[in-house]
Amino acid sequence: MIIRYYSRTGNNRLAAEYLAERLGLEAREITEAGRTGERDGLMGAIFGTMFGRRPPIEDMPDEDRDADALVLCAPVWATQLPGAVKSYLEEYSPGHVKLVTINQGNRNKKARARADEVLQLKLPKGTARLSDLSSYRAELDELAERLNGS
Repeated sequence: MIIRYYSRTGNNRLAAEYLAERLGLEAREITEAGRTGERDGLMGAIFGTMFGRRPPIEDMPDEDRDADALVLCAPVWATQLPGAVKSYLEEYSPGHVKLVTINQGNRNKKARARADEVLQLKLPKGTARLSDLSSYRAELDELAERLNGS
């Protein structure tokens, strides 16, 4: 099992790092090739996702190709996984996907199609960035226990 995340605001990074610590694994970021900062080109990335853009990504470890399970922490934009995440899934094709998403919406039908299991943690309205995961710990702990048992 591996943990990978894609995060522009830091919310999904927090979730990935928390789960990694609970499971004794390393969380690694899926990064678009050439991206220079956390919020570099956020609107362009969102619009690119809406129009099916699949940006090149930085190389990931070869172990990703052989992983039997992937815990993927990523946002859902316009009902879809970000283009960089789609590029990752196409290139590395890991096994069973457990998607953890922190977002404000609940319309993630297309994103759900690629995942075997989805844990959606909803942001309070008007909140863009979490300072900590205190309000989501119980749900993340429950997921970590289920993953430990699988």
